[in-house]
Amino acid sequence: MQNEQINWLLDEKVYTKPKDWYFFLNYFSLSIGLGFLATGILFFFAYNWQDLHKFVKLGILEFLVVVTILAGLYSHKKPILSNILITVATLLTGVLFAVFGQIYQTGANAYDFFKGWTFAVSLWVLVSNFEPLWLLFIALINITYFMFTKQIATDWSDSTYFLILLLLNFSVTGMVLFLKQKFQIATWFIKVITAYAILAGTIAVISGIMHRKSENFLFIYMLVLGFYLLLNWYAVKQKNIWIIALTLSGMIAIFISLLLKRAADSSIFFLTGIFTVISVTALIKLILFLQNKWYDKR
Repeated sequence: MQNEQINWLLDEKVYTKPKDWYFFLNYFSLSIGLGFLATGILFFFAYNWQDLHKFVKLGILEFLVVVTILAGLYSHKKPILSNILITVATLLTGVLFAVFGQIYQTGANAYDFFKGWTFAVSLWVLVSNFEPLWLLFIALINITYFMFTKQIATDWSDSTYFLILLLLNFSVTGMVLFLKQKFQIATWFIKVITAYAILAGTIAVISGIMHRKSENFLFIYMLVLGFYLLLNWYAVKQKNIWIIALTLSGMIAIFISLLLKRAADSSIFFLTGIFTVISVTALIKLILFLQNKWYDKR
């Protein structure tokens, strides 16, 4: 590769321009300011809680939600500002639901709270198409499902819990990777989604191994293996080192759990330590090799 090409790549892909810093600082300071505003509202309620009438509590929160949404709609010419305001309104909606439940003692559990919060903001998420808001929405869905299994479906087995959890997050990851081919999606958002899906799959397999539930978890093992293979196929096709590193790390963790489960004496722990050092070193070597290979082809 010529020096001119290297310099061009560094200028375009690595070095940050002044306009990029201005863009970042402008909206970063805006986000911090709105965050402090939301935090100040929360502390205001916490400090003056006993002195406020219940209608005042609900009225202030409803007023803030409405004003924030209207401000977000009014600033549609600045998409980032509009999306940040809608995200703040989403958080305030959760606070509103919490305050309502506390004032009237509805008897609803945490599952009902998160379910109502998720459904209430779903339209805003679809309209805004903002990655941080989507991430919050996916987190709300996962929390709602977790609370459902702990408070409603208490008789579900661990295999059923993990199966639905994996199907949910694997589907979300597959949809995001598919839409990436047609729409512009932030790289950090893809990394977070894939990392969580791989982490969930790895934890599910390790849970089945450590608790000796191989028969119930057999389909989950196959599902996770198939998902890992598809992710690696996609990563090689798209030259995505991040996904390869995560999936191989998950496989290493699973194999280590197999060794530890069968540990009968100290020799197994010694072999596990040797395997960990060798596998992590090999993974680093592979990542460096792929990075150099794919970089040279550009």
